[in-house]
Amino acid sequence: MFRTALGPSNLDRITDFSVVDDTVQLARSVFTALGAGPLAEAAFKDLSTGSADTSDRILYDKATGALSYDADGSGMVSAAVQFATIDNKASLTHLDFFIV
Repeated sequence: MFRTALGPSNLDRITDFSVVDDTVQLARSVFTALGAGPLAEAAFKDLSTGSADTSDRILYDKATGALSYDADGSGMVSAAVQFATIDNKASLTHLDFFIV
């Protein structure tokens, strides 16, 4: 579970994520723009399929494996913060996230 403050010195690596067996759990106390429960489809963006929009909060760059959080959905008030790298570049969707 991701539950500590986000920042450049707090970057995790997930080496063998399985979309069949694993779920990324996010603490609502850190990921404050997200509601509890399953991540809404509109809040997730795989950047390999296009640009983020204002509803996107969890950004995934499959090419690099970078997983980031954009609290305001625009990157204008606060920039998106990378919090993990998915080493195996799994094909993530909103279904792979749960907010507690």
